Amino acid sequence: MTPQLSQSFLVQRSRSWLTLPGRGRYAAKFLSNITDQYFINRFFEAGLYGTKNLALVAVGGYGRREMALKSDIDILIMTENPNEGPVHEMAAGLFHPLWDYGLEVGHGLRSIEECIKLAENDPMVLTSLIDIRFICGDEKYFCKFQSRIDVTLKDKRNELVLYFVQTRGNTLYGGSPENFIEPDIKNHPGGIRDLNLISWLRKMDHLSRPQKYTGTEHSDEAVLKKISSFFFDLRNILHSSGKRKNDTLHLDLQPEVASVMGYKGHGKSTGVEVFLQDLFKNQNLVLNLAMEYLEKSEQHVLQTDRCVKLDVIQEDRVINRGGRLYFKKDAVLKSDPELSVEIFRIMAESNFPVSWQAKKEIRNLLSNDQARRAAGRALITALPSIITGMEPGKCLRGMHQTGLLGLILPELEKRWYLVQFDGVHTYPLGEHTLKCLNEISGLDEKNDFLHQHLKEVKWSQSLRLAALMHDMGKGGPEHEKEGAKLAEKALKRLGVDSRRSSEIKFLIENHLLMVSTALKKDLDEKKVVAEFARQVGSIRRLKLLALLSYADSMATGPGIWSSWKENLLSMLYHKTERLMKKTILAGHHTGHRMAMVRDRIRSHQDYQAWWENYIEHLPERYLLKTPVAKIIRHIKLVQNMSRFRSSKKYRGSEQDFILLTEKTCEHGGELWELTLATHDRRGLMACVASALAMNSIQIYSAGFYTWDNKIAVDMFKVSPPVDPLYSGQVWREVRKDIQTFLDGSRDMAQLCGRYNIKPGPGSRFRISVDNDSSDFYTMLEISAPSHPYLTLKLCMCLSRLGLDISHAVISTHMEQTTHVFHVRGSHGSKIIHNRKDLIKNIHQALT
Repeated sequence: MTPQLSQSFLVQRSRSWLTLPGRGRYAAKFLSNITDQYFINRFFEAGLYGTKNLALVAVGGYGRREMALKSDIDILIMTENPNEGPVHEMAAGLFHPLWDYGLEVGHGLRSIEECIKLAENDPMVLTSLIDIRFICGDEKYFCKFQSRIDVTLKDKRNELVLYFVQTRGNTLYGGSPENFIEPDIKNHPGGIRDLNLISWLRKMDHLSRPQKYTGTEHSDEAVLKKISSFFFDLRNILHSSGKRKNDTLHLDLQPEVASVMGYKGHGKSTGVEVFLQDLFKNQNLVLNLAMEYLEKSEQHVLQTDRCVKLDVIQEDRVINRGGRLYFKKDAVLKSDPELSVEIFRIMAESNFPVSWQAKKEIRNLLSNDQARRAAGRALITALPSIITGMEPGKCLRGMHQTGLLGLILPELEKRWYLVQFDGVHTYPLGEHTLKCLNEISGLDEKNDFLHQHLKEVKWSQSLRLAALMHDMGKGGPEHEKEGAKLAEKALKRLGVDSRRSSEIKFLIENHLLMVSTALKKDLDEKKVVAEFARQVGSIRRLKLLALLSYADSMATGPGIWSSWKENLLSMLYHKTERLMKKTILAGHHTGHRMAMVRDRIRSHQDYQAWWENYIEHLPERYLLKTPVAKIIRHIKLVQNMSRFRSSKKYRGSEQDFILLTEKTCEHGGELWELTLATHDRRGLMACVASALAMNSIQIYSAGFYTWDNKIAVDMFKVSPPVDPLYSGQVWREVRKDIQTFLDGSRDMAQLCGRYNIKPGPGSRFRISVDNDSSDFYTMLEISAPSHPYLTLKLCMCLSRLGLDISHAVISTHMEQTTHVFHVRGSHGSKIIHNRKDLIKNIHQALT
């Protein structure tokens, strides 16, 4: 190929308009055409024009003229002599320049007979040959090949349809991809592969039954054209932005892709959130059409009226064919619109999915106002039995796809595809709601989250309705309160009585309360638990709220629910339950409770007189929060440290502390507990945070107690060492590193300055100051992008500001980490003044 032609080919592939929004479909054809021209030119230069029984054939996406910028170029060289040397030399001349350009070429040299033999024995090969297209060479030879392929497709149609059912059908009947946060636009349900599937099924239907084939319905044709244009644009932009073949919409690419495609913010939603909503809507439409076509083709293949008898309904109305539910006659639904709801009730009881043919009939039915009203009344009656089934999410997803759910809950339907691009929420609102309901249904002994306490409420209609409506207020501030208002109207529409309605509204308005209290407040403060108990009001509501909190967290996304969060919520549940049952010493005077703790220490079998030197210095908060067994252990620990400091072996600041490390038995031993005893000094937590960060240990919580004799006893819950086989060595390194920071031989500021915190996609900085939640401390809540040295940066900042950290809880959700510090000022009081300056200083330290 001449240099001029090569340069022209590359220049045309690099044109900037190829990635402009709205040009994707034209760009796909343009890329296919210039690739055709490349092969035609090479074929001509090689002097192969006029050669008999030799043709270049495009297959796959290239054959369909659906190429993206970095798509593979799939091509067949058809010849009767594929093993001859000249043919291989010709192939090398065709493909080497493309490889030099960095393009991926999928190629094969086959005779017609070889191709047909492979296609007859391998449905994957036959699928790849559905979209063959002539490029150049002997056109009569290609037509012969095309005719043989068409005959093979007709003969193998049934086998190929069943192959699609087994391979693609299982994916489609799953209903939705697990990885919404980084969708694969080609292979996930409702993606480009399903657009291809629709095209293949239509072509096979046309070949097998040309006299009955009517093509796609006009409305479907318009929808498919619009959606395919969207995917062409998106795929080209993905290939362009990454400069490589890529069909996964990675999190960090989403804002850029949304911007290039022209999306802008609307209302409370950002541009990227509006873009993702459109993506999920389009995927759902393609999913519906693909399943409809696949199901029609499958039923034609099976050609059977054999039905499995259903005990739940008369067989003259609904039948089970091939494991899916159908209406027996086309007219039966029109005469009885309530059957559109009954078929989903049967699905809930029998676990057989409703067929896509039946769903389409329901969608068509609901275009009639009278039928809509009848179906709506029936759904109000049937909804309790549907949502209290074992897998309510599947039924409700089908009801959403038909439009039934929108009849009674238009507020939820309106927000079904609402997306929060914040690095935490994985699923669109509708999918999150369905998963939340399924998590409630799936609670059993294996989950073990308070199962013995919560199993009695998992079937509660109030809980299920609250889970169904809990996020209806999303899209604005204080969505819990807005959701409760919307739920009040919806519950009145559903005819729910006032007692149950009040319970549901409470759950919706407070569905974040339990997690917020457990993760952000000091559960050892009596006021915190008492206030939470007051807000909840009863043990029944406590159980309902606990299960809703668990399900909501589990349904938010992978990694949101953790053993640490489970531990905190369980602790809050048990403390609140005991308080409500009045089985704790909540009413006793604080002085009396402290005296009881001291008496229990003195009555211990190991008690010695020298313990009194420490007992009299134990502060109130430490006595009331720490178990007696731990207090005794700490007294012995501090005594050992004091003995060492007074011994001849002690040299200055060397070994100025003792660090105990212990693997806890909580939640399968996933956490380690560290106890540090030393003399109190400013910046102590920063020293520990530095040493732990250097050894890849994450802090989950920290409690700091300074005795009246200036001895600091600090306790940490942390992640295990990366390599559990060498945990002893890791903890020795941690001790060495703590010592270097305590004695000043290593500079924390220098270590911290090496690492800047850069916000990831969807992550945000948020800082709040709360003086109301605690009687003694100011609560700082700081949410920032996750970073190995984030805790260190925050501790150093608070130390520089002269703040004393009493307690800390740290939780990480994917790319976002939240720190809650309980602090006091230099004079031991809350931070009342200069709150704006405090927030400004913390933000500057982070950014």
